[in-house]
Amino acid sequence: MDNNDINGTIGNDPMLGLEREEVMMTDYFNRRRHSMPDVQMELKAFKRRHGIGIWHSSRPIMATLMAAAAVVLVVFLIKPWNSQNEANVNNDKFVAYNVQTDVPTNITISVNGKESAAPKGMREFRAYSNNAKSIVYTTLKTPAQMTAEMELTDGTIVLLNSCSQLRYPSRFADGERRVEVKGEAYFRVKHDSGHPFVVVANGLTTTVTGTEFNVRAYNDISPAITLVEGSVEVNPTGSNDVQKIIPGQHAKLDDSGKLTIRNVDTYIYTAWTEDKFYFDNATLYDIACELGQWYNISVVFDNPKLMNIRLFMTADRSDDIGELVESLNMMKKAKISLQNNQIVIR
Repeated sequence: MDNNDINGTIGNDPMLGLEREEVMMTDYFNRRRHSMPDVQMELKAFKRRHGIGIWHSSRPIMATLMAAAAVVLVVFLIKPWNSQNEANVNNDKFVAYNVQTDVPTNITISVNGKESAAPKGMREFRAYSNNAKSIVYTTLKTPAQMTAEMELTDGTIVLLNSCSQLRYPSRFADGERRVEVKGEAYFRVKHDSGHPFVVVANGLTTTVTGTEFNVRAYNDISPAITLVEGSVEVNPTGSNDVQKIIPGQHAKLDDSGKLTIRNVDTYIYTAWTEDKFYFDNATLYDIACELGQWYNISVVFDNPKLMNIRLFMTADRSDDIGELVESLNMMKKAKISLQNNQIVIR
């Protein structure tokens, strides 16, 4: 379920009634001690997000400027619960995200099933080609709150998000370059028209020759591809239903096995590569699940009716989970707490 899976209509003037909450947040941040923003870094991020560089963004100028200027959590209420959707959710507790128990405590590398921890602090890796007849498969795994970067033997760069896995061979054979992903990864594929690059991720197959795209395929969500540059062909694994998408499009495999394609702001799906949380008109459900995934902590809605509240939010992923919960509570739209290694929303 992503930002647009829980539908609702935003009023003609979403800023009405926000003044009081904006004052509250301003007062809150004035009382918190934070360093001044790195102007050059934020300007560089702004250019990327506004299409001056590799990023292609379609969101309004105001939203872009707000994101570029933010160095701490910023939250604005966009849409309250729509009574039209009340029938879709009952009043029982709803577990939105379950903690993953198979996540390592450090980055690990497994070669042919033999697993070892990466050197402490090491985040960047390079695969070395093996010219032997037999192909050796390696799996790179990341823990919670940590990413890793892998350069494959063909020069392709893969950035792996937290609680994710990348499986790749010691050398590519059979005319194609094939890897497998569990979790989330961002690819910068080295161009090679004679050897397609194939990513298999939780029932979704993506084929490219050279491009940049994001793959999101955690076990508890429908797999999806977001294209930033170039073009890719996407199809349900094992199906001949191949569809081509263009930059700025998001292809998602629904529960029935059908692909749905729509235009999106790609930065919503790639902000994590800059160690940022970024949500634009996102539901509290999506925000809470993203926090659960990054910190690997369960998320429970005691009051499921709160799931459809929509927010704008941006924050550094290095922030403590307690600080983010405290900031969300400042909005007084839901009571959020940390209990027994889980986020509880009521």
